[in-house]
Amino acid sequence: FIGTSWQRCKVHFMRNILAYVGHRHKDSFAKQLKHIWLQPDEKQARSYAQSFMESYEKQFPEAIRWLVSSSVRNF
Repeated sequence: FIGTSWQRCKVHFMRNILAYVGHRHKDSFAKQLKHIWLQPDEKQARSYAQSFMESYEKQFPEAIRWLVSSSVRNF
């Protein structure tokens, strides 16, 4: 987002998270994950991310842990 001091490449960010998602679910998980960056501003991106994480935290806890630990630097 504009105004952030540092932003990691989305491709590498996604690859790191998807490493913790089963092959069968990668496409649907990635599609939903990408919507974080399609939000019009940081506030809405964080809100969507929170909802996304709550939806997947039981199914893919390692992926969500990684997203939480790195989200501060990537939104």
